[in-house]
Amino acid sequence: MTYVISDLHGHHHAFLHMLKAISFCEDDLLFLNGDIIDGGEAPLRLLLDISYRTNVFPVLGDCEYRARPILHALYEGGKPVSEEEVDEWLRMGGESTLREMEALPSEQRKSVLDYLDDIPPFEAVTVNDVNHIMVHGGLANFSSSRRLESYKVEELITESAPFGRRYYKNSRILTGHVPTHRLDASKKGKIIRSPYQIALDCGASDGIALGCYCMESGEEFYVPV
Repeated sequence: MTYVISDLHGHHHAFLHMLKAISFCEDDLLFLNGDIIDGGEAPLRLLLDISYRTNVFPVLGDCEYRARPILHALYEGGKPVSEEEVDEWLRMGGESTLREMEALPSEQRKSVLDYLDDIPPFEAVTVNDVNHIMVHGGLANFSSSRRLESYKVEELITESAPFGRRYYKNSRILTGHVPTHRLDASKKGKIIRSPYQIALDCGASDGIALGCYCMESGEEFYVPV
């Protein structure tokens, strides 16, 4: 089976509970649609966990995108960042990530940075003859003539997709970034679906729930955070 989760925000225990809920095995595939870190009880333990799993595939979210240059600057002498950038990151959930980074040995810090650097801004997989396109935010400045590879990272991770819009023929866009209760208050803690889009962020960052969608069966799974 092929599954997708979005916006884990460091909730490692909820992630492990979800794997049990879906009976995840080595023949399955799991996509994590951005904002894996920043928040929760163990964002880097979660990141290192998924880095060891060959059938789990991350997609870049704005949290990873914001954290990468800051962590490189702090721990590898990368391009300097301003105090304002660091303060904003900490306010947006980076405090838990920084706390764990401080406690890691140097080789694991390097593993974290290498893994973050390699996360792609989108993934696509065809299931039941439907192309499922996973982007964290949306497709800003969309044109049907544009290839996914032509989009800038910022166009995929920071601008929310207008819910339900049709982008490509025979394709569904799977997004996170905005908790579903902000799209529809009656759907608090639930995945929202339309013929052309699936909104997956069930509000883990707000302590609500973690959701998971199965592409083959259309089943939805939920665990508390």
